[in-house]
Amino acid sequence: MSHGALVGRALALLRQDDPSGALECANEVLESIRSDSPDKAAEISALCACVDAHVALGDATKALAKAEEASSLAKSLTTSFAEAAPSLAMVKVKLMASQESKEALALLREIGASWGETALLLALALRAAKEPAQARSLLERARRLQQRWQETFALLTLAVAALSKGSPAMAEIDKFLAVAKKHGLHIGDVDPASSVRRLQGSSTMEDMQEIHDRLSAAAKAGQRSAQAWATLDLADAKLGQGLMKVQELEDATTQLQKIGSKEGLAMAKFQASRSHLACGRPIEALADALVAAKNFKDLGDAVGEAAACSACALAHLELGQLPEAVSLASKAPQDLAERGLRRACADALRVASQVYLQLGEQERAMQVGLEAAAALRDVGDSRGEAFALLNEVASAYVFRKEVDSALNVASASLRLLRAAEDLPGELAALKATADLHLCRGDTEPALRLLQEVISLSHDSGDVSDEVDAHVSCARLRVLRCEAAEATLSAEAAVKAASTEMTEAKALLGMAKVLGAKEEMSAAREAAQKAAALFKQKGYCSGEFLALDLAWQCSAAEATKLAQQSAQAFHSSGDLCSAAKAQLSASRHALRARSADVATAAAEKALQIFRELKHTKGEAEALQSLSAAEAARGRPSSSIKAAVDMVALYTRRGDLRGQAEATCRLAKVYLDLGMLKDALSEVGEARLLFQKLPPQLEEAQLLLEVAIPTHGAMENPPKAVAMAEDAANICRSLGDRVGEAKAFKACAKVCVQKNDTKS
Repeated sequence: MSHGALVGRALALLRQDDPSGALECANEVLESIRSDSPDKAAEISALCACVDAHVALGDATKALAKAEEASSLAKSLTTSFAEAAPSLAMVKVKLMASQESKEALALLREIGASWGETALLLALALRAAKEPAQARSLLERARRLQQRWQETFALLTLAVAALSKGSPAMAEIDKFLAVAKKHGLHIGDVDPASSVRRLQGSSTMEDMQEIHDRLSAAAKAGQRSAQAWATLDLADAKLGQGLMKVQELEDATTQLQKIGSKEGLAMAKFQASRSHLACGRPIEALADALVAAKNFKDLGDAVGEAAACSACALAHLELGQLPEAVSLASKAPQDLAERGLRRACADALRVASQVYLQLGEQERAMQVGLEAAAALRDVGDSRGEAFALLNEVASAYVFRKEVDSALNVASASLRLLRAAEDLPGELAALKATADLHLCRGDTEPALRLLQEVISLSHDSGDVSDEVDAHVSCARLRVLRCEAAEATLSAEAAVKAASTEMTEAKALLGMAKVLGAKEEMSAAREAAQKAAALFKQKGYCSGEFLALDLAWQCSAAEATKLAQQSAQAFHSSGDLCSAAKAQLSASRHALRARSADVATAAAEKALQIFRELKHTKGEAEALQSLSAAEAARGRPSSSIKAAVDMVALYTRRGDLRGQAEATCRLAKVYLDLGMLKDALSEVGEARLLFQKLPPQLEEAQLLLEVAIPTHGAMENPPKAVAMAEDAANICRSLGDRVGEAKAFKACAKVCVQKNDTKS
C-alpha cells in the first residue's frame, strides 16, 4: 500500500470509531516514511491522524506530542495543508477538556471533516456562540433528524461559547483561523445556518421544510439578515430542484441590498447566473457569474470565487467558448480540493465532467463524474451522489453508445433516491431512465416508467412532473404511431397544468402532437399560446421551441414570421433572441428559395452575434451565410464564410471547434464540386482530430465527404480505405450503427467497381 492509501485507511478507521486500528495504520506510515523515502506531506498527514486517534482514546499527552511534531515538520513547507493541518491538530488537543468539545471532535471524525471544512465550522461557531440557547435548540433538532453537519456545528458552538477569551484553546482557534483565512477560507457577514447548509448540500423536501422553518422564525423575530439568507437558500433549493426562475431570488436580492450584505449579494449574483443559464440566457449568466467571481475575490472568499468560476465555465460552454470553459472548469476543483472542501469540490467536478463531455473526452468525463459522486457520498449527500451518477456518469455512457451501462447507473441512482425518500429526485430518475430506454427504441418500458411518474406526481401534487410525464407520453405515443392515445396524453397534460409554466409546457406538447397529425393550424395556435406564456415567464429556450413550431407553415410565411419576431426582440433589447430569430428566417428563406433574403438575415444575425461575443451563434450564422451564398450562385462568398468559421476557432485556440469547422469547409467544397479542395480539407481535419481523443465526427467526415469525393474522382481503393477507417473509429467508440454505415458504404463502393468478393 502507498503512504497515501495507508493514511486514507487510518482516516476511514477513525470514521468507523476504531481509533486503535487507525493509530496502528498511521504508525505504519510513519515507520515506512522514516525508513524508506522521505515524504513530508504524507508524514504530516500520518501525524495528524495519530493526533485524532489519541484524542479519541483520551490520551492528551501523546496527542500533544504528535501535534507538536507535525508543527515542527511543517515549518519547512508552504502548502495550505502543511500550514493548516498541524494548527488544527493543536486546536483539537486543546479542545479535549469539555464534554461538548469531546462530542464535537467525535462528530468531526465521523463526518471526516477536512481542515477546510473544520475551519469554516469553527468560524461559524464563533459567530453563533453569542446565542448558545439557539445552538441548544439546533442541537436537539439536528439529533432528532440525524443531521450530522448541523449537529457538529451546534456542538462546536456550545464548546466555543464555554471558552474564556484568553484560554489556550481560544488562542489556538484564533491561530488556526488566521492560517485558514490566509489560504482563502474567509467567513464574512454570513448567516451560520445558511453556510452550514452549503457545506452539507441538499435540496430535498426535508431541506425545504427546514428553510421554511428558518424563514418563519426569522420573520417573527424581526431578524432581517437571517430572513434574507433563508430566502436566498429557498431560491437555491428551488433552482436545485429544476425550477428555472424563482421569485425568492429577487426578494432575497432586495433584502440583502437593504442590509448591505456584500457576501449575500455576491451569492445572489451566483444564483442569478444559474437561473439565467436554466432559462437559456448564457450571456446574462456569464455576466452575473463574472460579477460574483470578482466580488468573492474582493472579499477574500476563495470558495465562493471557485464556485462562481464553475458557473462561468458553464456559461462559456453554452456560448461555444470551449477553451475558456476548460480552463475554468479544470482549475476550480483543484482550488477547492487543496482546501479540503469536498462538497464544493464535488459541485465543481460535476461542472468539469460536463465540459469534458462536450469536449469529446467521454472517459475523462466519466472518471470526473465518478469522483464527484464519491465526494458527495463521503459528505453524506446521497441526493447529490445520485444526480452526479445520473447526469454526469450516465451521460458519458450514452455518448459512448453504452446505453445498458447508462441504465445500470440510472438504476443505482434511483435506489439511492428511494432510500433517501426523496420523491422529486425519484421522479427525475424515473424520467431519465425512461429517456434511456427510448435511446435504444424500447418504448414499452419507457411508457411504464412514465405512467409511474404520472401516478406518483399526481398523488403528491407535483404538477410540474405530472405535466412533463404526460407530454413525454404523448411524444412516445407519436413515435409508436398511436395518434389517438397521443392526443389523450397531450390533453391530460393541458388539464393537469395549473401554472403559466406548466400550461406552456403542456401547450407545447399539444402543438407537437397536432403537428405530427398534420393539423397545422391548430398546432400553430397552441404553439403561439405556449410561446407567449414562456415569454411571460422569461424562459427564452422554451419560447424559441414554441416559435419554431408556430413557424411550421409555408416557407415564405415562416420567413416573414421569423423576421417579425426578430424585429420585436430587437425593439425590446433582447439582441441574442433577435439574432436567433434572424437565423431561423435565413433557414426558412432558403426553403422558400429566397437566397437573397437568406443572406441578408444571416448577415444580420452574424453582426449581432459578433457584437455579443457569442461564439456558437457566430459559427451558426457563418454556416447559414455559407449555405445562402451557395444558393445565390456565389461560390467564392460561400467558401469565404466557411473559411471564416475555421479562422474563428483557430483564433480562439479551440482545436475541437477548428476540426469541426474544417469538416464543414470540406462539405462546402464537395457541394460545389471542388473535389481536390474537399480532400485537402479532409486531410487537414483528420490531422486536427489526431490531436484529440477519438471522435465520431471524424468518422462522419469520412462517410459524408471523403468516401463520396473519392467515389466521384473514380478512386475506389481510397474510398474503401476511408470506409474501413470510419468503421474502425466507430468500433473503438462502441458505435455499432456508425460501424454498420461504414461497412455499407464500403460495400457500395465495392459493388460500383464490380468487386463482389470484397
